[in-house]
Amino acid sequence: MKSLILCLTFLGLNATAAEAAKIDPKEKAELTLKAPDKLKVKQTAEISFSIKPEKGWKVSFEAPLSVKLSNAGKVVIGKRKLGIKDGKKDGKGIVLSTTVEGSSSGADTVKAKAVYFLCTDDVCKRFSASREIALKVK
Repeated sequence: MKSLILCLTFLGLNATAAEAAKIDPKEKAELTLKAPDKLKVKQTAEISFSIKPEKGWKVSFEAPLSVKLSNAGKVVIGKRKLGIKDGKKDGKGIVLSTTVEGSSSGADTVKAKAVYFLCTDDVCKRFSASREIALKVK
């Protein structure tokens, strides 16, 4: 009986972990926007956008790729439009990065709109997605 309960508990935990790592079928990739959650005024930090394709897909480095960053103004974004030249290959994916600098105290949200192409051995498709991250400047 204890074995059955342990097995059910273990299976329940695995199902939860699998759901958390689920990739949106409309995006075919795990997309992550990363930045420090807190900045000081005049402090500079890195902000990055990563595209990690699901198994069987890869980022096309020949097709256009862009990530446009926007915000409300509490941080200054080093480069608002990122492309292939701003990225580093990461397996079959890519990580694009620039800087942000705290300009005045308060909360801000950086929004990223990405357009990218993913390919399999048979086909290449265009995808688009958006992400956002909250930043606080002190």
